[in-house]
Amino acid sequence: MDSGQEVVLKQSKPSKGTLGRDLLYREIDVLGRLRHPSIQRCLASFEYKDQLYMVTEYLQGKTVEDLIFERGEVYSEKEALCFARRLMEILSYVHEQGFVHLDIRIPNVILDGDQIHLIDFGLACRLGEPIRTELKPHDETMRNRTVEATEDLSAIGHFILFMLYTGYDPCTSEVELNLGWEDELTVSPMTKHMLRKLLQIDPPYRIHNNLCVIWTIG
Repeated sequence: MDSGQEVVLKQSKPSKGTLGRDLLYREIDVLGRLRHPSIQRCLASFEYKDQLYMVTEYLQGKTVEDLIFERGEVYSEKEALCFARRLMEILSYVHEQGFVHLDIRIPNVILDGDQIHLIDFGLACRLGEPIRTELKPHDETMRNRTVEATEDLSAIGHFILFMLYTGYDPCTSEVELNLGWEDELTVSPMTKHMLRKLLQIDPPYRIHNNLCVIWTIG
């Protein structure tokens, strides 16, 4: 029976062969185990003509990527940190369930009014699981390391930098090559310290029982 509900249909990439199917099967399994208002639900999965498909709910809103590059949104330091803190609350839930997202980027976060959604769990896997990758067509392997929660923390650091750079104007800065974010961005010492730890420039945050840290915005 047609309910009229808008949905998203995701197909395993034929070019990825068995790996593509395995990754989509895993995403279906992960989403089936997560129950959070900021994570889209997997509604169904099926195979058709030897292709695997996943059906998820359709989310309204715009990705942070669209907000920055299409709408020209500019975020202050406080706005970026507050946004990231809310994202970390979602991520903490994911880690509590024993999973790592591994693909936290501005195209994978949707803002709908005041609601934030973390999407695309296509690379997500269990904490401590070996990272599976594809070296070349029809050649799959396991990397010699397992995933940890710190992988997502590093991605959060880069996410914050993307938001902070929306307020950066190179025309008002001295023209100099090879400047890094610490020279180009004007942020508080607290934020610089936090970013250096998230990006693992300084000793990273410690993870207790696989739970990521959530900082307090002053």
